[in-house]
Amino acid sequence: FFLHPHPAKPDSSTSRGLGDVYKRQPHINEFTSANREIDLNIEGLDVEGELNSEADITVVLTRKTPKARKVARLFPISYMPVCSPSRVKDVGSEDEAVFNLINNSTLMLHKARPYAWHQWAENAGLSKLNPGKIIFVDSMFALARAAEQGVGIALLPLPVSQDWLNTGSLIPLHTNHLVTEDFYWILINGNSSRQRSALLFFQWMLDKFQKYR
Repeated sequence: FFLHPHPAKPDSSTSRGLGDVYKRQPHINEFTSANREIDLNIEGLDVEGELNSEADITVVLTRKTPKARKVARLFPISYMPVCSPSRVKDVGSEDEAVFNLINNSTLMLHKARPYAWHQWAENAGLSKLNPGKIIFVDSMFALARAAEQGVGIALLPLPVSQDWLNTGSLIPLHTNHLVTEDFYWILINGNSSRQRSALLFFQWMLDKFQKYR
């Protein structure tokens, strides 16, 4: 994230995995509305992408504690199978019916987590995962939109994708969550020249996701 006071060029921050979500969700508007003197520019990165050393704030998904001037853990990532309401209209809530639907559907997940569906199935007690097709996408937003449009069943990361569930455009197919050892971390880059703005946004993020920590 790049955080620039007005009237300078917009502040910037980078987020690995979160960028495409934040660009399309209302949470960031809360910060910008309360801090109108700060322009916020968000740059999304692939999970494998290089971090932008010029960014003031970085949010990264990793199992290891990142090295930075100031760093804090935001929340763990978990995965839940979701789909459009129309797909489960005539499917009951029993595990057998849900598992049959999964094995007879197109499954979708982020390309950075190619084994997540098999891990979820094992964790949920599904002895054999044998779907007709598995589609890999390169962003969480594309994953949610494809599920919303009825393309298939998505293994969606939470809580960063919670808004789609809150609006009812997607619904959980099973209550089982695959909780991973991956965490989102927020860090202030050591070369940031906007420490006051960076600290303000850093604390806002910690407060915003407190309930998920």
